[in-house]
Amino acid sequence: MSSVGLSGVTAFLRILVVAAFATLALLASAACAGRFLWRRRTNGILSRLDGEVSWLLPDGPKPYWRGRITDIRHEFAR
Repeated sequence: MSSVGLSGVTAFLRILVVAAFATLALLASAACAGRFLWRRRTNGILSRLDGEVSWLLPDGPKPYWRGRITDIRHEFAR
């Protein structure tokens, strides 16, 4: 087993921090898009129940959220 000196650990952590900031900068400047699928009619209203949101990156879309509505209630104004 080899040991790494403090300067090696510091350099490694510095690389991790730079990589993290570069990734955040890329994501902050990227566009995003949403797709909403599966529909169900409830109380006469057609509702979309499944969805996905993706970052639109140069190498293609990267999904970062997927969800499904499991309960829906509509409240009508009187």
